[in-house]
Amino acid sequence: MSQLRRFLRNWQNLLALLLIGGCLCVALAAPWLTPQEDPANPTALRMLSGYRPTALRVPRPPSAEAPLGTVPGGWDVYHALVWGTRPALHFGLITTVLTAGFGVIVGTAQPTTSVTAQPTTSVTAQPTTRV
Repeated sequence: MSQLRRFLRNWQNLLALLLIGGCLCVALAAPWLTPQEDPANPTALRMLSGYRPTALRVPRPPSAEAPLGTVPGGWDVYHALVWGTRPALHFGLITTVLTAGFGVIVGTAQPTTSVTAQPTTSVTAQPTTRV
């Protein structure tokens, strides 16, 4: 318990936990935050309706239909941001697990014998006196 308290005393650790927790909440609540048009075929990209082919090359400012605006192709930024948290968290989790596994394998493959340092004799300077 004392290690947890020591961990939580650092404000950077609390900030990281809040950010990761927020991303987890957004990833879990994505179906309610921005529902998919086709639940059988979910995608992180959603093109807004009502775009003319000539207007597809121009990004749109925020509106009621797209709270964070659109990119030049007509894709909703908010929808991509919310649904993009899931693959981002999957990538981070897979990378962490693979890195930890690699570290364990390399760490256990190290030789078990260790070289101990031999005691050294210290040489101190003696003041010289002239006669």
